[in-house]
Amino acid sequence: TYLVEEKGLRPRTILQYRFHLHQFAAYLERTGIGLRAVSPTVISGFITEYGPRVAWTTLRNACGTLRVFLRYLYREGVLSRDLSSLVEFPQSYRDAGIPRSINWDQVEKVLASVDRRSPCGKRDYAMLLLLSTYGLRACEVAALTLDDIDWRNERFRIRERKAGNTTTYPLSAVAGAAIIDYLKNGRPATA
Repeated sequence: TYLVEEKGLRPRTILQYRFHLHQFAAYLERTGIGLRAVSPTVISGFITEYGPRVAWTTLRNACGTLRVFLRYLYREGVLSRDLSSLVEFPQSYRDAGIPRSINWDQVEKVLASVDRRSPCGKRDYAMLLLLSTYGLRACEVAALTLDDIDWRNERFRIRERKAGNTTTYPLSAVAGAAIIDYLKNGRPATA
């Protein structure tokens, strides 16, 4: 009655409220806590348990429903203080869904997709190998010169890394072969 007459909510919205409140009631029952004993710790426990199981938007809607419900419980005298302000909406960060890295199977698929018959493909393959094998930054790979590769000792160096120092890496057989393939067969002729 409160949601219809005072809040003016539509039937579909009330169904959503009922769903979220049912989840909260199930949590209270499972933990053996009555409505009068609801505290900030109980609210936090519910959100912490419920959050990972649902999508961000569902959790946001559940938090909104919980805020309205807690305000109502205070107004009706069930709770001695208004706890609604303690329910914070989950934060959503713009780039949160972007993966920080890809797994090795995905790296292998990217490497396999490079056409190594063309000069550009040979170059791209060698660069991608250096990026994925050593975790180098794009600017570090782009700055590599032939003088940075010690073929005899099978290593190469990256000058002026992010911290300003020089780092030497062992040259893997696969990366070395890709670089040699590019230098011998893929490098465009200079004018």
